[in-house]
Amino acid sequence: MMTKTQQTFEQFVDRNEAAASKYRKMIGREFGHNDTVRKAALALDDAARIVEDIAYWYRLRGTATIRTNGGRVVTMQEAIDDMESAYNDWRLVIKITGNVPVRGDGATWGVGSDRYAGTVIGVSASGHRVLVQADVARVVSGGEHDGSARYKYERNENGRILIFTRRKNGVYRMQGWKTTGGVSFGVRCAYRDPHI
Repeated sequence: MMTKTQQTFEQFVDRNEAAASKYRKMIGREFGHNDTVRKAALALDDAARIVEDIAYWYRLRGTATIRTNGGRVVTMQEAIDDMESAYNDWRLVIKITGNVPVRGDGATWGVGSDRYAGTVIGVSASGHRVLVQADVARVVSGGEHDGSARYKYERNENGRILIFTRRKNGVYRMQGWKTTGGVSFGVRCAYRDPHI
């Protein structure tokens, strides 16, 4: 039987593991066009991964700390603080630098929990509409069915063409979609959710 303190900590772990998962999905949709945004996104991904790892080990062995690759021992609260700080930095960098695409840039868009890769083939003069053509993503290592796949991307002149429009908040989404169908420019990052 769990004490009230243990139940509260369990809920704390669950809530923050869900936040880490949400942040990592957001990164896939808005990875960023420039190096500054990419670095901030990678820092957030690393911080979120540590929170997920601590949650995993807490459930497996009841420990709420983890030793990082750098040898630092991190508690759950420290990991959450690092993750929240990295999230705020990432959102600020996106706001300051913008995320305007250029013809020839890579693109990654999300549908559900899957991500697809393509190439920007056209941008309107105002930057409001962007045409993206789907690329071919070939698995070069790992497997799609367990989420470990690494992909090689090739242009596909016959790939389907998608239209993305910039919204008032500056985020690009697939034309006709209100809250999902976001896209990031400057990177190709395919992913197939193995749980679906």
